[in-house]
Amino acid sequence: MVEGVKLLKNNNEFKHDKDAVFKIFEELKELGLTKEKAFEVIWMLQEVVPLLPDYYEMCSECECIYNLSEGGEYVEDTQKFYCESCRPPSVEEADE
Repeated sequence: MVEGVKLLKNNNEFKHDKDAVFKIFEELKELGLTKEKAFEVIWMLQEVVPLLPDYYEMCSECECIYNLSEGGEYVEDTQKFYCESCRPPSVEEADE
């Protein structure tokens, strides 16, 4: 288990640990999971067993994990998530 990451009886503190998601993701990769499989575990911990906050996503372009509430977005046209650095220009931006 990643040092410093532990499940708490009251998981609100764990949910607000910004580094927890990244620590778990890195640990899963060290255990041999691909980035995609590691993020599937993160997704399950967010959606199925609401242990982690559900605003972390993996960029479809660079495969980084990012906090959706701090930047990045889901693009309907491509049906993918993008971090702020990889986000394709919107139709309005492309027209400018």
